[in-house]
Amino acid sequence: MTAANKTVRMLTRYKAWANELIFSMLKDMPCEEVVRPRQTRFGNMVHTLNHIYVIDAVFQAHLQGREHGYAARNTPSHPSLEDMWQAVRTRVYRPTISTGQFTSSLLAAARAS
Repeated sequence: MTAANKTVRMLTRYKAWANELIFSMLKDMPCEEVVRPRQTRFGNMVHTLNHIYVIDAVFQAHLQGREHGYAARNTPSHPSLEDMWQAVRTRVYRPTISTGQFTSSLLAAARAS
């Protein structure tokens, strides 16, 4: 296994661990608290997680050289916490980008900057 493969696997495991931690904490909170309006950029906790989901999708699409389909850094509304969790788990545990694509995309981006 190459160093790049090991790094991608480690980062994927870390992202999955962090998601498990964040979502399990939010699931333990009362639902009204998780979606309560707050003085933050995205208005509540779930919409902030939705922003992270959207940006992850944008990043993945750029690495794969395809369109991501988003017109903004977030969507006008957000799914339920449970639906968000299912979407995040699907993306983290079933990556659609190979390590080779990831490494090539990073190297191309580094050369372009």
